[in-house]
Amino acid sequence: MKYIVCCLVCCLSVWASEKQESNSRFVDESKSFSENLKNLQIPDEFNLEEIVIGDEKAPHTVIVYSSFSCNHCSKFHREEFPKLKRDYIDKGLVKVILRNYIDDLGALEAAILMRIFYAKSKDAVVLYKKIFDEQKDWMGSKNPREFLKQIFVKAGYDSKEVDSYLDTNNKEYRRVSAGLMKEQQRAMHMLRISSVPAFVLDDRVHQGILTCEEIVERLGIKSEKKQ
Repeated sequence: MKYIVCCLVCCLSVWASEKQESNSRFVDESKSFSENLKNLQIPDEFNLEEIVIGDEKAPHTVIVYSSFSCNHCSKFHREEFPKLKRDYIDKGLVKVILRNYIDDLGALEAAILMRIFYAKSKDAVVLYKKIFDEQKDWMGSKNPREFLKQIFVKAGYDSKEVDSYLDTNNKEYRRVSAGLMKEQQRAMHMLRISSVPAFVLDDRVHQGILTCEEIVERLGIKSEKKQ
């Protein structure tokens, strides 16, 4: 994960340049991503807005950690999430919080673009669907970054604007990178999540694939099929 460690250095410069204490001294390319991440002091000002799907007052909360480059995450979002949304989220029984997990450069840059454009559209469900629907072709492309760019262009965003947000010198790229790293800290070092998909079901962490039915059962909600 050397390239991810390099991204840590990149995102750190956004606040170091503002005369805050530099974290760069903590980054050691000989150490793992997790070890480097644990030592970073990322200011709260870089906290990302939570992506909440459903009624804020729903009695149950499901936090979904997923990587845009993970095929199991893709399967969940394409096959299980629509059922969860139709039968439980839209009926006010469950709210879902979507969080990103970064395990490679593709996942990082897809998450950066999704977060930036989510701030404009507030439609995470559509953005997640577009990325996961084309995941196989995107990840298998000879030029994954260009393919990723085209996913957002086809979604209606300006080509030059998308390009600008893939520039590591862009302040938004660095700001969102910092926020994603802070979110990753919480996943790895507070919740002990080491693989995705992962779920926090109310207050219980589960790592591994779950179906809609299994999520509902673990939450103690009566299945739609039994009602």
